[in-house]
Amino acid sequence: MHEIFLGRLRSASMFHAIACRMVFSLGGQNYTVPKPQEGPLTHSERGRRQIRLLFWLTYIFDKDIALRTGQPPLMSDDYCDLTLPENYLKCYEYLPGLSHSLSPELSGDNGLTPHLPGDPRLSHIKEKTSRLLYSAQAAKKTPAQLLFDIRDLDHELENWRLSIPLTFRPQLSISNESQVTVEGMQLPRSMRAITLHLEYHHLMTTIHRASGRCMQRPEAEGPMDEAGWASTIESGVESSIALALEASRSTLVYLKAALNGLAGEAFWIVVFYPTAAMITIFFNILMHPLHGRAVADLELLRSAANLICELPISRLTSREVAHTKLVNEFATELVRLAKSAIAKAKEFDKELETQPQTDR
Repeated sequence: MHEIFLGRLRSASMFHAIACRMVFSLGGQNYTVPKPQEGPLTHSERGRRQIRLLFWLTYIFDKDIALRTGQPPLMSDDYCDLTLPENYLKCYEYLPGLSHSLSPELSGDNGLTPHLPGDPRLSHIKEKTSRLLYSAQAAKKTPAQLLFDIRDLDHELENWRLSIPLTFRPQLSISNESQVTVEGMQLPRSMRAITLHLEYHHLMTTIHRASGRCMQRPEAEGPMDEAGWASTIESGVESSIALALEASRSTLVYLKAALNGLAGEAFWIVVFYPTAAMITIFFNILMHPLHGRAVADLELLRSAANLICELPISRLTSREVAHTKLVNEFATELVRLAKSAIAKAKEFDKELETQPQTDR
């Protein structure tokens, strides 16, 4: 975690791999049914509890790293008991009143509600997304199989979203900054709400973006004629691409409105989300430069370039300065290329309209 928050992602991946092996060696992947609490926890019980929480910590980071990098996860769910920590959902109850330091009411064994940097249930969906949509086996799936998995994951993600309390629940779509309410939230609460939104929309994008692989019909698809195949598959692909785009737009709109609720220490965690969202929107502009939303998406990309520079940073070092400059230049180049694509498409379309009917 220390290396990640310092932006040293390569060394963080190395230490993460070591941490995963250590947790497995300690047996953290196994769940032990807690005994009825009749008094203070023993030293052994506290140690067992701590190892289990370390398992969840490494598990959450493992699935997040795999989804971000496209590399296989190090912790296989087949070897892990994913029974949630006791009273885990209560963390959403005490977060609204949590300040920078734990309140006295949360001290002692009675207040040992786990507080993790992410939701383990969402991490499990991330694992399924990587395995079902982006693994070597997933590359061999037919379009029908792929779309089935996408719909199944979308349904599971929606069930997770609905299970989150209203004050933290991510919104399906955010088209206006007025929909975002983080004002008045204390920092631990605001960060949990913001990260849940960012993770949800990024996962939604990742799930539905995989439908782009269904555009080309495989040779072994069957005897269905081309027209029948297109009508069956294209409708599913179009709806998935639309959902991925809307989730990417929501990421940028939400983050811009929620800047005041961000902790400066989270720069290296947060900066990934607007960058990924910009890439999705950019490629859609290249594919559909004359679409009705293309110009609005171009403006969204332009505002995103400024958004990166506005992210709060607790300690500005040469590493943060260099990365911010790199991402800003990257965003500026995306805007330039997208603007050029729209202009050329309009020019070509205008030339077609001015050509005589006989020349077409």
